[in-house]
Amino acid sequence: PATVSRAGIIYVSDTDLDWEPVLKAWVLKRADPGYQALLETFIDRWIGKCTRVDPGPCFEFLQRNTAEVMREGRVGRISSFTQLFEGLTEGQETSFIVNNEKALERIFVYCLCWSVGALLEADDRSKFDRWLRDRDKSEVLPQVKQSETIYEFCVNSSTGEWEKWKPPKWTCPESDKLDFSNLLVPTMDSTRAKYIIQTIHRQKGPVLVVGAEGTAKTSTQVMFLAEQDPNEMLTKRINFSSATTPGMAQYAIEAELDKRGGKN
Repeated sequence: PATVSRAGIIYVSDTDLDWEPVLKAWVLKRADPGYQALLETFIDRWIGKCTRVDPGPCFEFLQRNTAEVMREGRVGRISSFTQLFEGLTEGQETSFIVNNEKALERIFVYCLCWSVGALLEADDRSKFDRWLRDRDKSEVLPQVKQSETIYEFCVNSSTGEWEKWKPPKWTCPESDKLDFSNLLVPTMDSTRAKYIIQTIHRQKGPVLVVGAEGTAKTSTQVMFLAEQDPNEMLTKRINFSSATTPGMAQYAIEAELDKRGGKN
């Protein structure tokens, strides 16, 4: 068909170019040259340089000293980083952060943890936290207690300062017929996961939540969807299992669509 013959796609393996061209291209899209230079400084400090034999000190440390929940390419993690960083720094509510170098670097490190280091378990998060603190010459990271890590903290979008995650106050709904099995109580894990989902959702980006059984993946998604405006968003919930086939998934999606032939 003409639509195929007139389109060209050039595929370059991530093993040939790795993550650095992707991140550099994103930096060059920022309008202010001074802002670009500041981002490059942060990249050199926290991620490092990438060569054909060395992915940089950050990825090198994670590869040699940690185990992730699932395998993800370096390019994918850098893409997640840029998307999260954009959502936290380039909105109208956070425009002041661009002119605040200290706050900007705090958000840079926060996004690094929840993109490049997002797939780490608790023990490996502690290792990554110690590695970051060894490189923290300007005291950007938050002060933590012995059992805490940077993953227990976020950057306040109004002040640019670190603050500890706290789940919102929850009140039990009053009803004569209360279904306790469907009550969802926010926790610190669900609160910080939902915050990241909301940030990426504002940019219309997809989100994949992974984890072991019983880690509130479904509950977090249900709480997030419950807060959306039904007049602006429709949701379709599809359950997958080891028995789900591609045909079953396709039917579940097409069952909600209105097929029309000819001209609309």
